[in-house]
Amino acid sequence: MRIKRITSFKQFHNLVEKYSDDMRFRGVSDSSFDLAPKIGRKYFVDNFNHGGRFKQLIEYEEFLINEFKKYAPQHLSYAPKDEWEWWAIAQHHGLATRLLDWTDNPLVAAYFAVEDLSEKECAIYITDITKFNSNLSDVDSPLEVDEIYIYYPPHINQRIVAQKGMFTVHYQPYDAFSDKKASVSGTKYFLEKIIIHKECKEEFKRVLNLYGVNDSTIYPGLDGIASYLEWKTLTCNNIGE
Repeated sequence: MRIKRITSFKQFHNLVEKYSDDMRFRGVSDSSFDLAPKIGRKYFVDNFNHGGRFKQLIEYEEFLINEFKKYAPQHLSYAPKDEWEWWAIAQHHGLATRLLDWTDNPLVAAYFAVEDLSEKECAIYITDITKFNSNLSDVDSPLEVDEIYIYYPPHINQRIVAQKGMFTVHYQPYDAFSDKKASVSGTKYFLEKIIIHKECKEEFKRVLNLYGVNDSTIYPGLDGIASYLEWKTLTCNNIGE
């Protein structure tokens, strides 16, 4: 994997404008984070290594999604049409699944990378969607995939629309994705990483706001507006203006 380090938004812009339309982006708040779906991260995997109610991770996944289906309908204005839509909704509301979020908008990925203004370097991963299998016609559920698939959810909620979201679906969620892997067809996956220096996070947030990418647009609704107003008035010194 090729890794590039940047210290300004201008450097980021210069890199991104060279990518093709087939590239998708994922922002992470800590550059040390692997590309592993939530269900495959250490906290969940370690629980199964010590025994318990579920013998396999896939059993736990199935339990979680079925429980989500029980409790979610009363809170949904949209009735999911199939398993894929259920998983997309669950993923967007924080349930541990084998789906991994990406976006076709590099500015959205940059926002997620710098959203947390902690003293850590953050990063943006870039991958080429043409390397993934997108034919889901014979796959009824994410639990049935036998390689990494790509899934474009319908516009089932405002956040998916605002974040230009799509997912990679991982057949081995405990095994971090890398460009050393090959698909069933033998095609090598593509992966690059841009590491953003911690000192330029504030600059990124200010410039992203000029492009209309902020809490209020990424998280449509009153919560996003409230968070954005706090940031705008305190960080940009616009109190009283």
